[in-house]
Amino acid sequence: MARAMPRRARGIPFAYIALAASVHGATGSGKRDDVSSLVLGAAAAAAIGCRPQLALPVLPFLTVVLALDRSWRRALLTVTAFGLVCLAWFVPLVLAFDSWD
Repeated sequence: MARAMPRRARGIPFAYIALAASVHGATGSGKRDDVSSLVLGAAAAAAIGCRPQLALPVLPFLTVVLALDRSWRRALLTVTAFGLVCLAWFVPLVLAFDSWD
């Protein structure tokens, strides 16, 4: 049985979600620059890395944000940051168990 997350650390994934949401709404108009696109992708991936079950609300949120932004460049930056941060937690997890099985 998996150990429960310590009580003091339970809010960390939700802090990442709040960071992702605040980055999107920081300018007030919904427009984002390159840095906020990178932070959005990284924060969403970090939230999923802390609590994988948060993929259910985070991935649709990320999809809607990218669809509303309508900038291919910022979408590519967001998806790239998301992918790199996901790899940063997924690869060590697979290596810790010594296989894909």
